[in-house]
Amino acid sequence: MTDCDHDHLIAQLLAMLAMLGWKPPGDVIAEIINGKVLLTSQALDACGVTKTTIHRWIKDADAKGQPLGVLSPAGYLIGLDRLLDYIETTQDRHERNKVERAAAKYADVWSQPLAMKKQGDAA
Repeated sequence: MTDCDHDHLIAQLLAMLAMLGWKPPGDVIAEIINGKVLLTSQALDACGVTKTTIHRWIKDADAKGQPLGVLSPAGYLIGLDRLLDYIETTQDRHERNKVERAAAKYADVWSQPLAMKKQGDAA
């Protein structure tokens, strides 16, 4: 198979995935702006669990080679999609849907540039 054939096959597969609703992942800033990153406190609230439980999930997922997030000076930054997948795998689809609905309220937290938020706060 030539490189041209590979490129054509990849293009076809990407087109099929797009038809199924798949979107390529964005960069980290796009993920944050689109509400796909939760702080530990937000994950606790959305999941309705304790900090101990979230930390246990983080350790478990990391041990399986599928980390839920990264530790930052502000606490863990948790990828929403990874968290939802983890919940569905370890619990069930119903629980995943509950957490997804609960986490939706955090989508707007990062949705505006900081300068826009400061202007809005002053009003």
